[in-house]
Amino acid sequence: MTLSASIILDLLFRRTLAGYGILLGLAALAVLLAARSPSLRFPAALVFWIMAWTVADVLGYAYVVRTNETSGAIIAANPGMLAHYQVSLNAYRIIQVTFQIVLTLAVVFAASWRVGLAALVFWWGGACDVLYFPFARRAIPGAWDWLGWTPAGMAMSELSFPLVAAQALAGTAVAVLLLGQALIRDVNRRKHSP
Repeated sequence: MTLSASIILDLLFRRTLAGYGILLGLAALAVLLAARSPSLRFPAALVFWIMAWTVADVLGYAYVVRTNETSGAIIAANPGMLAHYQVSLNAYRIIQVTFQIVLTLAVVFAASWRVGLAALVFWWGGACDVLYFPFARRAIPGAWDWLGWTPAGMAMSELSFPLVAAQALAGTAVAVLLLGQALIRDVNRRKHSP
């Protein structure tokens, strides 16, 4: 099977909504690179980080590691495949952490360390995982047992969606406050510079 434009478009705009995330992320990147005003650049940097992370997760996890959600059926039919799946998942996690570090550093250098921190807080609250499901065109699960790195996940092994949503909203609120603080500091710095 050759990779054609129709296959790419199908994956990005029909099977998933990743193409829309890419377009939004590219628009945010254009604003980040072209705008001089931090009031435009800082929010654009945050949106760019969120879209880049979410799209990478949708394509990386749903279609590379999980191979379009067929891995469960494959492992059930051939339990020996579980070890191969775990190797793929571990490799994906290494790539994911590396990507997160590089993406965060890019945002820090392009905008502000506070914007980079805001992006990480947004992610830490589980908001990127919430975005994963609509962008992957998957149903929101009732039980979330993989969020052990989030604040609520550190206390409980399985979270309900209402708890995940509340945590994601709290992380989003803190991220917005950090973004606002970055903007206020920039305005104050400009007032006091000669």
